Amino acid sequence: NITISENSASRGGGLCVFNHANAVIQNAIISNNTTTSNGGGLFIEDQSNPTFDNVQITGNTATGSGGGVYIDNQSSPVFENVQITGNTAGSYGGGILIYGSDSNPIINNSAISNNTADGNSGGGIAARSYNGSPSFSISSSVISNNSTSGSGGGVYLELAQNIYIENTEITGNTSSNSGGGIHNDRSPLFINGSLIAENESSQWPAIYIYSDPVYISNSTIANNSTSSEDQAGILVNHHASIDITNSILINNGAYEIETSGSDSSTTVTVSYTNMSSGTD
Repeated sequence: NITISENSASRGGGLCVFNHANAVIQNAIISNNTTTSNGGGLFIEDQSNPTFDNVQITGNTATGSGGGVYIDNQSSPVFENVQITGNTAGSYGGGILIYGSDSNPIINNSAISNNTADGNSGGGIAARSYNGSPSFSISSSVISNNSTSGSGGGVYLELAQNIYIENTEITGNTSSNSGGGIHNDRSPLFINGSLIAENESSQWPAIYIYSDPVYISNSTIANNSTSSEDQAGILVNHHASIDITNSILINNGAYEIETSGSDSSTTVTVSYTNMSSGTD
């Protein structure tokens, strides 16, 4: 067992993994570290593929992005049974930022909770394009009680590649703008067997979809809210499409799904699904 605590650095306050490194970190605590740039707890880049097993990443702070974890430049770490909690970023990704260049982390049996993105978006997880589009998959995990002053309290996606969310709970997250649960900007998104509930946003629906397709199956979307009583639970905007099957949508606003833009620019397909208040 190892504890990495109360350190500071110009990047990766707790630990830097870079230059094709494939380290295996087990049974560790990475806590209360700080950085003046990115990766308060962990900084991972340069085609590095480390594995983290039974690790706690908690209470770390980044002035820039990735309060808990920052991932960049074709790096694909694996997180198994990892707790990413109580971290703070001054920009994107209170818990995790995945930044461009074809990075593709895998997250399993983990919790991303109580993290904050103070200056921008993605309280829990943010994935953004830069010189290449990132991706990630998360399964059997929890994304809960994260917050952001921007968009995407739980998950923020911007020009990412295929994102897979399976058997995961996205609950109790908040944003000051759009997408208390999920803000999806031009990123194909696949959600299966998941719960999206009790998320709140101040201005736009708790699930915001812009321009790319979203596929939701075998999932429950319930009790999400905005500060406006006439908003829907899901907004599908500007050439976006959503396909929902074998799911439940209940008590998410004045309407369950709202479309924005011309009739030909957005597509909604719903099958074998229970909905409480229809579409607008």
